[in-house]
Amino acid sequence: MADGAPTERDGARVLDIRVDDRAGWLVEPIDGGGGAAALFLHWFDTEAPDGNRDQFRDEAEVLARDHGVVSILPQGAFPWSEPPTDAEADARRIRDEVERHRAAVDMLAARADVEPAAGAGRGSAVLFLHWFDTEAPDGNRTQFLDEAARLARDHGVVSLLPQGRFPWSEAPADAEADARRIRDEVERHRAGVDLLAARDDVEDGRIAMVGHDFGAMHGVNLAADDGRIGAAVLVAATPRWGDWFLPFWPIAGDRWEYLRALDPVDPITRIAQLAPRAVCLQFARGDFFIADMTGLELHRAAGEPKELHVYEADHAMRTPDARSDRLTFLRRTLNL
Repeated sequence: MADGAPTERDGARVLDIRVDDRAGWLVEPIDGGGGAAALFLHWFDTEAPDGNRDQFRDEAEVLARDHGVVSILPQGAFPWSEPPTDAEADARRIRDEVERHRAAVDMLAARADVEPAAGAGRGSAVLFLHWFDTEAPDGNRTQFLDEAARLARDHGVVSLLPQGRFPWSEAPADAEADARRIRDEVERHRAGVDLLAARDDVEDGRIAMVGHDFGAMHGVNLAADDGRIGAAVLVAATPRWGDWFLPFWPIAGDRWEYLRALDPVDPITRIAQLAPRAVCLQFARGDFFIADMTGLELHRAAGEPKELHVYEADHAMRTPDARSDRLTFLRRTLNL
């Protein structure tokens, strides 16, 4: 593995190694690793002195000396030594680069002084499903990232924030296709619940779901089907898919037939099935898209226990009060 004699400095040992078919640095504590490891992948600048495997060497040595971290710093191949040329070749080169880096991970994982990741959670988990706004910076999986980070830091909560697909990347079109896409989206989110539930650091009955807009509407169907979700926060959800799809997308076929076809998966049809699990509904008085009576309709359809919060906000619901109320609800229902 090593290509030359190691150098030692301030408690760290640096070896010139081969990672697959490329050069790399192995940086380790002189007295052996303390259980953790890092893989450093450098930037691209052929004229910069650190546009290669040397970029993070000083940081790796500090980690080795102060914290017993073992690091590998491989030299990149694509596009450093192979320029992009065409779709087929570049796709293959990207996959080859990933495999080289996987070889480095294998080398780290095989060391006796590197421990497998242990579960860091303290029993609870949250599935966050984001809202729809293709022009908003948070209309994607990043929407609840700050809240998830706070829950992890303060309460040991494990969170999953999947990227939505329908209607983010597939536009509504007709009754048959849209009903199928809604069910497919629910199955994708169920796979997320499977991931959370399979963790050793997540306990049965301590998984919650937080959804906004279409995320909340998909979340109602998910929670109705999956009893592992013990509590739900629904932010700015409408009672029916047609409330959104018919006014804002060109839907084929008869309007009333469309509404009838989607009725079995409409949130107002399914929300009662969440009982006796707790539901927190959040709406905005200034929501251009959702009238006050629409929110009350969904609230009335929900079973007990339930709570309703209304804010001086718009549909984006970027209000500290809403975030605070969500956190309070999750603390109570997940026993944080």
